[in-house]
Amino acid sequence: MKRRLYQRQQVATYWIVDPDARLVEVWHPGDDRPEIATDTLRWQVAPDGPEFVIAVRELFENLPS
Repeated sequence: MKRRLYQRQQVATYWIVDPDARLVEVWHPGDDRPEIATDTLRWQVAPDGPEFVIAVRELFENLPS
């Protein structure tokens, strides 16, 4: 429900973090399916701004198996 609302409101990027599957779904307006990030997440607030990078594996490395 929240994802659909964000897509209707044209939120540029919406991440759904799934710690059990150790992945992140990346959604954009108009997407029917998410991009599945298992390696690296990259995000920029503006095209000429600095890039924010997260190593997905490191994000989940301290979670119990």
